[in-house]
Amino acid sequence: MAVDFAAKTHERGPRSWALRNAKLRFSRKLLFVAGLLLCFETTLFPESDLLSTGESPLMFDEARPEYSSTEHCLYASALTPLELLARACLLLEIEPAVCEQIFSAYNGFLAILSDTDERSHLAALDFEGATKSELFQRVRKLGHEFQAGLDKIFFGPGRMSELTLKYGVF
Repeated sequence: MAVDFAAKTHERGPRSWALRNAKLRFSRKLLFVAGLLLCFETTLFPESDLLSTGESPLMFDEARPEYSSTEHCLYASALTPLELLARACLLLEIEPAVCEQIFSAYNGFLAILSDTDERSHLAALDFEGATKSELFQRVRKLGHEFQAGLDKIFFGPGRMSELTLKYGVF
């Protein structure tokens, strides 16, 4: 996944720099996280809670991995990125404080974007203005909190760290 932030800055100039930066800190990062979680899906959750054969969850079928994995991931991909992250937090029993950190920060970001005045303020900021804006500094702080929570999940002790190092970082 790539975002051509520099090209957009060149094409559009400094206008909306702060809004694009905020989206990179949250929305684009969350999309990347969702992609990683989908890649790790059948390894992390070999017994899918998303597939049901009626009475019990569908297990990964070693004899037909292409069918089991595909169907499993198809159902997982129907979830939103936030749902995928929340599901991973629940099923992997991530510390509640870490979950609170991540989802509170993201909720703060969404509150800012949904406020017309605050969104307009960010859209009007250039790089220089952002360094002086209390709102942008709040977005920046929320972004750091969001990142710190993701770091704890993907690089802290446990299975997620192993998978991230093996498949997510080259």
